[in-house]
Amino acid sequence: MSAPFIAASLSQLVSGGRRAVGPTQSGLPRDMVTSGSKCGVKSYLASSSFRCSMSASVAARLLSKGIAEGKSLGKLAIDDMPHTALVATAGSDSIITDSANSMSAYTTGHKSAVNAMGGYADRSADPFDDPKVESIASLVKRRLGMAVGIVTNTEIEDATPAAVVAHTRRRSTYDEIVEQYFAAKPHSA
Repeated sequence: MSAPFIAASLSQLVSGGRRAVGPTQSGLPRDMVTSGSKCGVKSYLASSSFRCSMSASVAARLLSKGIAEGKSLGKLAIDDMPHTALVATAGSDSIITDSANSMSAYTTGHKSAVNAMGGYADRSADPFDDPKVESIASLVKRRLGMAVGIVTNTEIEDATPAAVVAHTRRRSTYDEIVEQYFAAKPHSA
């Protein structure tokens, strides 16, 4: 791992590191942890490869690297990540999710309705007056003073990146979602 990122559990981040994360217990290189933060974590990286099932990964690997004798001729960058997880979720109003409520579930730990992110959808006319839930981005910024960055290959107001900071029942409220980005002040690279 060349970048100074580690994957730490949410409980490690917000507990102030009572479950110690450090070079001796985690086996991580010394440049990846620091004693300056409350839990020894320099950076927390969460990556969402949306709709990237195991079969989609196999297909991408075979198409991009080639195949010989029934085996792939190479690996994808995702194959070298130290930790990966497969997550399935359902919305509060549907078995099938969209990117808004599924990414919101990943970043907040709470289910929401289709098209909603960062809150519990109600039936009022205003898509911004619904009860809100805090995302991991605002939590680590508020509790640990950590920087938050969002990297995307789509429009920043799209539901997947927006679910990191946005609170709305309607994913199509792009102007207001961008206003919420300005209020959240994530870092950019």
